[in-house]
Amino acid sequence: MVKYFYKKFLFRHPVPVSSSRMRGSRNLNSRFHGNDMRGGFTRTPSLFSKKNLVCGFTLIEMMVSIAIIAVITSIVLFNHRQFSDSLDISNLSYDVALSIKQAQTYGINVKGFNTGTSVSFDVAYGMRFDLSEKTSYLSFADKVPRNQKYDVGELADTYAISKGNFIESISCGPSPVVCPSGTAVVDITFHRPDPDASFVFSKSDGTNLSSPGVSSVDIVLRSPQGLRRAVEIGTAGQVSIKSLP
Repeated sequence: MVKYFYKKFLFRHPVPVSSSRMRGSRNLNSRFHGNDMRGGFTRTPSLFSKKNLVCGFTLIEMMVSIAIIAVITSIVLFNHRQFSDSLDISNLSYDVALSIKQAQTYGINVKGFNTGTSVSFDVAYGMRFDLSEKTSYLSFADKVPRNQKYDVGELADTYAISKGNFIESISCGPSPVVCPSGTAVVDITFHRPDPDASFVFSKSDGTNLSSPGVSSVDIVLRSPQGLRRAVEIGTAGQVSIKSLP
């Protein structure tokens, strides 16, 4: 009790003391240190003073932080989905273009086709795109008598379109030329010695359609997110890829 009142007294009425006395009373005055301008003491900050307290998040701050993280995560996932979608449709367009160039190579280089009983070298090779089969397309060998379109028994290979991508439409060029009305199928064939492409348009029931003025065909591909690419085939045999809005 005496020590308590003594400390309170020193705190309210500081008095100068000698250095030897200060050393002797160090334990008693452990809450005070140093001299002020009047020769007294200053108070040592307590461990639990407001200056030493470390505050955490409030509920509102926590909710704002979580909302910011959620928004950033959503943006990253959306951009990743867009990038993945763009990559898939680009890969598909290149696959279609390469398969067309392969048919062109087979047609020019006289690749043999197994008819079941023999191997025929007098064939043209081509590709068929059918809007009733939007998730696949096929290559074929146009046997004698050649009619520049796919018939039963001429199948060379079937290509599946995956990951939600599909064939959206078939368009013709150059503008303002359009494909024949009712076009549902296009057959593209190549036969030696020329690399030129031949186009045959037909309805879903197989009826051939005339196509005056058509010098190119676009196979339009679409992704699940709406991205579009077109594989363009010209009558001269050139194959290119275009981005569409």
